[in-house]
Amino acid sequence: MELFEEIDVRETKFKAKRILASYRRLSRIAGQDEINLRSPIISDMPRTPSSYTNKSEVISSDGIEVKDAKKGLFQYTFPSEAFGVAGPYERSYFQFTDKNGVVATTGDFEVIVLDNTDLTANEAETIISEYNKLVEELQQLQKKSISDLRQQQEDYVIELAQAFAELKSDVATLESKIKTYETGVSKTATDAQTAINKTKSDAQTAVDTTATNAKNTISTAATNAAKMISDALEEFKAGDFYTKSEADNHFAKTADLTKSKVGLGNVDNYATANQTDAEQGLAGNKFITPMGVKQHVDSRMADYSEISVGQSDDKMISPKTLADTIKFKEVFKEGIALSNVANEGTLVPHGDSVGGSLNHVNNRPYTVNSDGSFTFKRATNLIVTGGMKLVVGDTNPTDYLHVNAYVNNALNEFIALGATAATNGTLRLTWSAMGQRVISVNSGDVLSLKIGLRSGKQAFAVQLTSLKIEEV
Repeated sequence: MELFEEIDVRETKFKAKRILASYRRLSRIAGQDEINLRSPIISDMPRTPSSYTNKSEVISSDGIEVKDAKKGLFQYTFPSEAFGVAGPYERSYFQFTDKNGVVATTGDFEVIVLDNTDLTANEAETIISEYNKLVEELQQLQKKSISDLRQQQEDYVIELAQAFAELKSDVATLESKIKTYETGVSKTATDAQTAINKTKSDAQTAVDTTATNAKNTISTAATNAAKMISDALEEFKAGDFYTKSEADNHFAKTADLTKSKVGLGNVDNYATANQTDAEQGLAGNKFITPMGVKQHVDSRMADYSEISVGQSDDKMISPKTLADTIKFKEVFKEGIALSNVANEGTLVPHGDSVGGSLNHVNNRPYTVNSDGSFTFKRATNLIVTGGMKLVVGDTNPTDYLHVNAYVNNALNEFIALGATAATNGTLRLTWSAMGQRVISVNSGDVLSLKIGLRSGKQAFAVQLTSLKIEEV
């Protein structure tokens, strides 16, 4: 099967003749200037034919016959000068002008003036020669097209052959793999069957062996059990047991188990105390169990509120409850001295804890942070007491210095020293001061001690000499 249809030579010649029929006209057009024709103009304006060099222009309003004015139908007859030159008009259109002078035109339409058939011998020879050249060119183009198509067909056939060869090779490879797979499957099935048979045989052997061993074990166990029973019977026969008369004489008789003979009259006949009896501890005619003893002790233990009130004299106190009721207090020793303090808000460090109230470590209301501040774990009221030592120095000395207690960002003045404390109105010596402040905190609040001093001034040294925090 061919990829492309063959060229229809007859149809090609026919189309060539049709093109060449206008060859003389085209030849003349090629040898002279272009004709510029304008279509007739329908107008009541006077005709003004224009004449340009090497161009013809036809403007005509004659030959117009109105057929139906309402429908805009008219008939136009071209004048003879409109066909004076063969060839197509460059532009053809109708122009309309109404009584008010408004002009409108139609779209362009095509007008082609055909040439006559009178030919001279030279013209005919020229046409034939040109025709033969064109036919020869068409034949060459046809041959080249046919050659190209055949080459394309051959190339395509070669490509198909190569593709089929590759496909055949792939099929052969696939068949080989299938055979290899079938061989492997067959071998696997054989090996599996062999393994199944061996497993079956081994299982049968194991079952037979187990059954034999079980039979022997059961037989041995039965023999041993029978021997043990026999030995026990023999031992029982040989045993030294009481006779009935010996047993009657040796053990108490039922008739002898009376209240008076066993001495129950010597024991109080009391009921067991319930929880209420145990907690009250008032009944003198009740027996008490270990659980009742615990209930009585628990009811006598004072709780936190009873210890805080301190009025009950019939209660016991546990060490833990006692420790929990003691108000928290913790004391810290002096901290590291700060030198050349010039920044407002500098943290003042305290020292390590040196003790406090009973169970103060486990009962702390706060966590001591790495920077010396305190983060509180519960809401409470505190009394914070502390001492400060200040060396102002001679270099740009401040005239006052505070150690303030901040709760979050809220300032609470704690320890303060001002110039009025000095006789000469300045702070140039070593000063010591104490301070105390009642502070309320909530869970999550942070308490920190920070420096306050005159802006642009400084202190030579500042040290927190003591700190005590206690709940109230």
